[in-house]
Amino acid sequence: MKEHASKTLESLGRLKQLRGELPQLGSRIMLAGKKNMYPMDWVVIGIVKRCLSISSALESLILSWNLTCARALLRMQLDTMIRFSAFWLSDDPNQMAREVMDGKQINKMKDQDGKVMTDAYLTRKLGEDFVWVPRVYNYTSGYIHFSERHLFDPIWNTNDEERIVKFVINEYDHKFPESSWTDLVDCASECLVIIKVWLEDYLKEKTNNV
Repeated sequence: MKEHASKTLESLGRLKQLRGELPQLGSRIMLAGKKNMYPMDWVVIGIVKRCLSISSALESLILSWNLTCARALLRMQLDTMIRFSAFWLSDDPNQMAREVMDGKQINKMKDQDGKVMTDAYLTRKLGEDFVWVPRVYNYTSGYIHFSERHLFDPIWNTNDEERIVKFVINEYDHKFPESSWTDLVDCASECLVIIKVWLEDYLKEKTNNV
């Protein structure tokens, strides 16, 4: 199997480095505050585990030239970030964590301003600080469900004069430019950077509350 361009491999290296930093950060959070366990700690464990699994799988999909599924996984990573952001909009993150543990859906809960924290609302709120989030969220959502994205991706090229469309139907996505791969990996890395900032903020809060 052919190798990706150096720029894509460099982006994957950054993603792998960020992923490698998460377990230690999670452990520091668990040990903080005299090792007291709070409901938010359970959320942290779930977030870290999900980020590790998704980013590892994402790397494998990129290396195997599977952009279709990699985009779906990026959407899952965005979902992780978006749902995690909800806890910082809540009046009481620990109480919210208890409710999530009891099975209550985040998209049925309200934030400090009384707004229902649907995915669309949380995406808009995040977009106030990270303008790329709504655009990437909407684009990658087309890869979670069967949509027009899957109708046009197999097209290799077209000839309007002869009215010819050539398709390539296999498991590899070789037709896309390098930017398609690097942009995807860089977005996944940015998700981890943002999540890490929130985890570090929680670590400080838990440490100072003892």
